[in-house]
Amino acid sequence: MHIMKKNILLNNPACKKEHMGKSIPNDLHAVSVCLPTWQNIIDYEERSPNLIKSLNAGYPRFIYHPYVNKAFEKFIENTNSEIQLYPTKKAAKRAYCYLNSKFPNEQIIIKKVNNIYKIEFSRPCSAEAMSYWQHTGEGISSRQAYAIFSEKKIAPIEKSYDSLRNRVAEIYNSNIEDIYLFPSGMAAIYMAMLLLKKIFPEQRFAQFSFPYGDTLKLLEKFNQKKPIFFSKGNENDLLDLEKKLQKECCIGGLFTEIPSNPLLTSINLHQLRSLANKYHFPIVIDETLGACINTNSKDFSDISTVSLTKYFSGDGNVMGGALILNPDQPYYNILKPLLDNMHEKNICFYEDLITLNKNSVDIIKRVKKINQNSLKIVEFLEKEDAIDLVYHPSITNREIYDKYKIAAGGYGGVLSFILKNPEITTPTFYDNLKISKGPNLGTSYSLCCPFVMLAHYNELKWAEEMGASRWLIRLSVGLELPNDIIKRIKKALSELI
Repeated sequence: MHIMKKNILLNNPACKKEHMGKSIPNDLHAVSVCLPTWQNIIDYEERSPNLIKSLNAGYPRFIYHPYVNKAFEKFIENTNSEIQLYPTKKAAKRAYCYLNSKFPNEQIIIKKVNNIYKIEFSRPCSAEAMSYWQHTGEGISSRQAYAIFSEKKIAPIEKSYDSLRNRVAEIYNSNIEDIYLFPSGMAAIYMAMLLLKKIFPEQRFAQFSFPYGDTLKLLEKFNQKKPIFFSKGNENDLLDLEKKLQKECCIGGLFTEIPSNPLLTSINLHQLRSLANKYHFPIVIDETLGACINTNSKDFSDISTVSLTKYFSGDGNVMGGALILNPDQPYYNILKPLLDNMHEKNICFYEDLITLNKNSVDIIKRVKKINQNSLKIVEFLEKEDAIDLVYHPSITNREIYDKYKIAAGGYGGVLSFILKNPEITTPTFYDNLKISKGPNLGTSYSLCCPFVMLAHYNELKWAEEMGASRWLIRLSVGLELPNDIIKRIKKALSELI
């Protein structure tokens, strides 16, 4: 019944010019927004005032949700200043310390208001404050913002927190006491980094394989020493990593993901784990694109993180994240008491937790169907003459991915592809594609976007040197009939002739 109800939304994709700025889905708390043309993508990245004003929504770490802005307005006291709101004192203190380190001569104030915390800062701090909001994911959610400005009575967090924690433990086959919830996936990754900095304050981090962009940015922006970046995550990079470790290049932790976003590569976790045990460093794995039920990659990590916003929810109307400790790895007895001390349950908002719990009821059935659908679309794309390259775990490093795919799992619903003559064909193809177009993935409805343009617009040359083409189209496959998606891709390709 839950899947059938969602299917009502699938026949009306947000993809036309007149849909520009429309929230995806049509929900007050939607986390994606329609950017239907290639020029819209450019205008969005260049922050065209007209385009930004027309957005009804946006990914909540990148653009303040309208409800969040309304909550900010409630507590602005000085019209020459700006503010942000954080759920807990510790989260607000981290934001305060970051801004103060960047602007020691500017006035930055931290103040408790209505059981949350306000950071007030002068306008020169605005860009860095937004960057902090984006890369840490710890700001208030749209539901919490609504409760603030509507003066809604707030329920205690414990029941909803424990209920969702139980749900995550069930899906991930983990101990409930080793699961910690956060307001976003990036907040979970941020906490993983903070934990490891406590243990290894003098060491720099390593990033293994080309990652989701904000993970690398987090490691770069919030540490004095730049991370060591192994962009391919292949056998040569494993050899290079070991050479550096042999030369006493100690690292405070290695961050990676499987499969990677957006190139869908897989890394040899057995060899990484062997190096970690030999040279004494923890491994942090972002498992978001594993779609929760497809792999056993958590067995190789000291810390696993997952964005619950994506496959776990499936509806695209709530943010959330989880951090999972592995009791079978060496650093558990150090990480556990540290995290128990640093984490606060009320960094999450109870209504978000309830929504995540409700949305995840059908996750196993939903993800299995998405796994099946994606394979049919990959098969079509591989045979299509107009397509140059296709990326998907079923064909990209499949022999490696298969080592970690569980018996009942699949290859996930995210795939990427590049057209032939992409600089000529891609904008036209994207403009004519009748599939919902906006950031986010793992939803029950298909979503596509030119991901490298969105994630690396100001560093496109660098991204291409790392193997990520600016012309790459990322498709997150949903529950629609795969033949319907194929027909839409064929139609957009036919417009190129």
